[in-house]
Amino acid sequence: TNQRSEGSHGSGHSGREEERRVVEVGGVYRGRVTNMIDAGCFVQLQGVEGRHEGLVHVSNLENRRVGHAREVVSRNDSVWVKVLNMERRGNRDRLSLSMKDVDQNTGRDYGYDNDNGGRRSWANPSAPNYAASGANAVGVGSGAGAASGGGAAGLRGL
Repeated sequence: TNQRSEGSHGSGHSGREEERRVVEVGGVYRGRVTNMIDAGCFVQLQGVEGRHEGLVHVSNLENRRVGHAREVVSRNDSVWVKVLNMERRGNRDRLSLSMKDVDQNTGRDYGYDNDNGGRRSWANPSAPNYAASGANAVGVGSGAGAASGGGAAGLRGL
């Protein structure tokens, strides 16, 4: 049995390197809090190729105002993070990470759209996806708007 427990420490050489993931923007990874500063906390990614550590800015810790990282995490805590940005600096990658975009119990990505002009917009999984179906949104109701094809043309007479 060559399995390591999730909380084990070591060099990372378990003979199963094929299971180590490549770090990608948008990816969700398990990590360990290594340090805390006024701006947030540093998290070392686990189960990835190479050594990757990134900053979770204080604004990306939780969906509420947080004054300091110690209000949310402690050093050596195991957390889930999402990679928001990866920038090459010399021979290292500088990672921007988020904890608030990931369910800390399950590791599930909440589905925030980080490319939405800096705003967070949650994708409702039960909402119809008109863009995927190619259909245009239909006006509400069954009045003259619906009879004339909906849209702005159906609003004339209101």
